[in-house]
Amino acid sequence: MAERHASVLKELTELGIALARDLQATALAATDPDVKGRLSGDFHRVGRGVRQSMALEARLLRDKARFEREAEAEVEEARKAAVKAKAARARAAVARLAWTEAEDPDDEDGEVELLLGRLERQLELAEVEDDFLDQPIEVLIERIRREIGLLTQEEAQPVIARWRAAHPDADTS
Repeated sequence: MAERHASVLKELTELGIALARDLQATALAATDPDVKGRLSGDFHRVGRGVRQSMALEARLLRDKARFEREAEAEVEEARKAAVKAKAARARAAVARLAWTEAEDPDDEDGEVELLLGRLERQLELAEVEDDFLDQPIEVLIERIRREIGLLTQEEAQPVIARWRAAHPDADTS
């Protein structure tokens, strides 16, 4: 509809300009002062119509640009809200795992705080990825869990074995 309106306004403007040119030429050629005066008045009215058509055309373009900006802003706001919500879900899930896996439930050694700090950094990096919203939440949680070093029992066994091999005299009781 907007395209049709713009097309009609363009045509009206062009027709008005053509008519204004014809009226101006006729008025200049007229010798009778009454005819010249009437044609000048007609020229003025046609010119006003052309100006109004051009002003309306400009207004439609401004409105279209404003609408597009507002639509883009709404899409961006919706994306930000979706990213925030997904990050909150991932944060909660990984934080629960950190507290569950912590050896000290009171976190006196700061292990959980360290993991939560790593979690925040990994989430900040993940949130700016183009495909952040496309990733299933389970994949995101699993990826962050591994990246911050929160290992399952099965994953931790080789790490523990390597550590014990490197520190044979350490007291592990």
